[in-house]
Amino acid sequence: MFSIQSNKFKIIVLVLVIGLFSCSKEEGSPLAKVYDNYLYEKDIEGLVPEGLSSSDSLSFVQNYIKQWVESQIILNKAKKNIDDDFTRQLEDYKNSLILNSYEAKIVNQLIDTNVSQQEIEKYYNENLDNFILRDNIVKLLYIKLDKKSGAINQIKNIFSKETISEKDLLQLDNISKKSSINSFLDPNVWIIFNDIIKEIPINPIDKELFLKTNKIINVSDNNFTFLVKILEYKVSNSTSPISFEKQTIRGLILNKRKIEIINKMKKELLKEAYDKKEVEIFSK
Repeated sequence: MFSIQSNKFKIIVLVLVIGLFSCSKEEGSPLAKVYDNYLYEKDIEGLVPEGLSSSDSLSFVQNYIKQWVESQIILNKAKKNIDDDFTRQLEDYKNSLILNSYEAKIVNQLIDTNVSQQEIEKYYNENLDNFILRDNIVKLLYIKLDKKSGAINQIKNIFSKETISEKDLLQLDNISKKSSINSFLDPNVWIIFNDIIKEIPINPIDKELFLKTNKIINVSDNNFTFLVKILEYKVSNSTSPISFEKQTIRGLILNKRKIEIINKMKKELLKEAYDKKEVEIFSK
């Protein structure tokens, strides 16, 4: 641990604790100095935890000053010993943070986050080759019940229908609320088939063939019965449906808008700087 010695490090430690807790807080009143760096009262305002006794508050401030002094000594030594390449990296990183923060601020001020269905459809139709499924996806109805549930036959009867009506969905929802352990009853949402396989005790080797040949799944384990009605499916490597890609497309459109805003901002700033002759390039 470094000791604080004024004759060795040229450090003036001015612990003005009385000033910290008095009503007057003079602007620029220093607490400590290390080389050319000062720690002021205003720098530690609000740092002392509430509820401390006077002695504990005093101890907290003294420890904070001690830690600040030590860090400044080490930092000063480090700055003298880092090479120019590291200095450049630090400067580049700082500049990158500033640029990214400014760009984010401009984007947040100007971007229109409303994306219409027409825009989504246009983007989808113009980029169909980019929307190829990597997984099998399905629209389905799914209910998991206790193996002894009296609602199983009722659900089987509904699932056996060629077309599931709104009335059937309402009935399934009521059954689910009363009897199910788990369920998924939105017929309009595409989900990845592997996700439903994780929920039920089946493991088909050829999943595409399984989807083509099974519209209703009825399996049980020791405790539960799993009932699935497959309404629609799309196999991997086919074109993904627009409803499955909607959120992805919305994100792509918004990202395109962000890039356009940033590019426009850069173009305007460059033009302004050149017009005002603030830029000069010197030839060798």
